[in-house]
This record gives sequence, C-alpha cells and structure tokens, in this order.
Amino acid sequence: MQNLSMKSQLLLIVDLGSSAIRAMVVDIYQDMAQAILATYSVSSEGYEKGEVVDFTRFQNAVNALLQKINTEHLVEINQVKVLISPVWMRSLNSHGIARVLQDQVSEYDVQRAQEIVRTIPVASEECILHSLDQQYLLDYIPYDHAPIGQTGTRLECFSHLVIVRKNLVKAIEQTFKSLGISFVTVEYAGLKGIDVEESVIEDGVAVLNIGSGLSHLTVYSRSRVVLTEVLALGAQDMIHEIENRFNCESKVAKVLFEQQASLSFVVGENTPFIEIKVAGQNIRVDRAKLVDLIQQGYQVILDFVTECLGNVKGVQLGHGLFIVGGGSRMPNLKSFAEKKLRTNDVKVISHECWTVKGAVKASLRPRAQVKQRLLPKLKTFWQVHF
Repeated sequence: MQNLSMKSQLLLIVDLGSSAIRAMVVDIYQDMAQAILATYSVSSEGYEKGEVVDFTRFQNAVNALLQKINTEHLVEINQVKVLISPVWMRSLNSHGIARVLQDQVSEYDVQRAQEIVRTIPVASEECILHSLDQQYLLDYIPYDHAPIGQTGTRLECFSHLVIVRKNLVKAIEQTFKSLGISFVTVEYAGLKGIDVEESVIEDGVAVLNIGSGLSHLTVYSRSRVVLTEVLALGAQDMIHEIENRFNCESKVAKVLFEQQASLSFVVGENTPFIEIKVAGQNIRVDRAKLVDLIQQGYQVILDFVTECLGNVKGVQLGHGLFIVGGGSRMPNLKSFAEKKLRTNDVKVISHECWTVKGAVKASLRPRAQVKQRLLPKLKTFWQVHF
C-alpha cells in the first residue's frame, strides 16, 4: 500500500451498503494503476436497504471509517463521493430542445438543452440525482455526444434521469459535513460504480448487483444507460428466511448462507444433511431444503431481471449479463442464472470492491485531459459573457 500524500488531490469514494461501508482513497490525477492509495471497510450501522434508519448509528459508522483513515495514514480528506443504492428510486427518459445562440454549438448551448431536460414535474420530497445524456440531435441529425463546434440552429438532448428522495441525500451530506468533510457528492451506485471497459458498454451489457439489502439492475446499450431499476431483495433477506425456516439464530443463518448454501444439490455428490458447529452449537440442516430456499430467492431476482429486460425490447446486449455484489458469491450462480434466463452469456464477478473500483475509474482526471478541456471552457465563458 502506498503512503498517502497531503499534496495529492485526494478523493474518498465510499460505497454505502447494508452490511458494510467500503471505501478507497484516490489520487484523481493519477492513472488507474497508481490512483488507488488505500482501501478500507467498516461495519455498516443505521443504514438499511439504501435508507438511513438511525442517524446517530449511521454517523458513528461513518465516523469509524474516517477515524480509521486518520489513524492508519494521518491524512486529511476534504472531498468525498458517496455511492448509494436506495430502495426508493425511479428513473425515466426525458428530452429538451434549445436554440443554438450562435453559428456553432457551444458548451453553453448544451447546458441549456440539458437544463430543459430536467424541467419535469418532481415532488417536493424528491430530487434529480443524475441526468445522463443518451443522444443529441442537431437540426435532426443524430450525435452520440454533444456536438460542440458543429454548425446548426436546433439542439435537442435526450437524457436518462434518476430521481431519489431528497431527505436521503441531505442526511448523507449532513453526516459527512458534520464530521469535517467540506465537499460531499452523492451518486447512484448503479450508474457510477460500473467497472467495465468502454467497449463493453458500447456493445451493450446488463449489470445486476445483488447486495446485502437489495438488488439493482442497470442496462447499457451503445454507451447509453437505457434502464435502471431496484428490487428490495438482497442477501440479508435470504439470511432472515433461513433463520425463520430452520428456527435458528441469526449468526447460524449467516454461516449457513455464506459457507454452506448453494444453488444446486446432486444426490450422491452431496450429503443429505449439513452438520456444522457454530458458537458451540451443533447444527443439522436438510441440504435439499436449504438449496430450495436459496433457489427461490435467486429466482425472484432473476424474474426481476427478465421483467426489466422485457421493458427494453430491441436493445442488443453484446456482453450479456454481469452479476456482481455480495450475493454473486453463491456457488453455482452462473449455471443457475443461465438456465433460468435461457442464455449462455452470464458472467459472475465476485470482487467485493467492484463497485468502488468502477467509481474510481469514472473519477480520474489525468492532467493532460484537464488541459485539453480548459480551452473550450474558456471559449464558452467568453461567448456567454462578452
């Protein structure tokens, strides 16, 4: 692990989960190989299914993370990017039209079109967390990216909007700022925590993240987000069901799920009963019944995927389905998912920091890239104000 430098442009990226809070300290002016300076994980408290249910416990958990960073590396962090996966989230597609002010499209013209995209009815308790561009039309000619510098008069922008509850964002911002963080950005993990190559997003891919408290699906096609949905079912729900079905303690149910459960049971290859010792207790569980329970839970999640993909018919998924998150570590998940979804293109990625790494990749600002973007911004500023 590298030493953290006070002079670096440091960013703390935090993935809020129901069971754990994972984080990485990043130097945003380095390439990916050098950017991640440290990785941390603490137990999550007061945060369940993407909601702050106990502000004090949640604040204590975040404070434990920040104290751990300070204790281990004596580094001060003043900017944080927080990834959330709220159980209450809605998304929709919108578009806006703006007149090009001069002969060529400027960044200001693009900003005006994007602002019109966001002029949709939103309840007082809601806020637009993201507005992701899908396509532009300049005088009805399509562009995959903002046509800055092109000649035209009518600019139309199509975007995918993600809407969440305002009080959730405020609670998270308030928590980090009360602990000394100056700049806090809240983002939806299903969009900003995708660790895949650009070519994969271009060809089309569906990413299913099975977390502890919930599961969320994001579908990309031609480098655009076409769908984001959340299901209020995760690994912790299946652990609770094991606890109820087999009348055992929660710690026993957790061990059964994480160490003994599977999505297949072959007579003759596996013993009919699971016999283990947990905290001094001898536990005996019918293996077939446990497998059946786990299959039911994952079947609900895969039915959710099928329903969502049915709503975006015609979208080509050149790279199939990626399954990530804590729930992706279930044995035989790949074969089970391929059978239920009737496909042979399912990839299971069990890296526990996959979401955070995706956010790291999206946050890097190479110095050369910053210089390239400076001149167009200055030109736009001059056009607007002078």
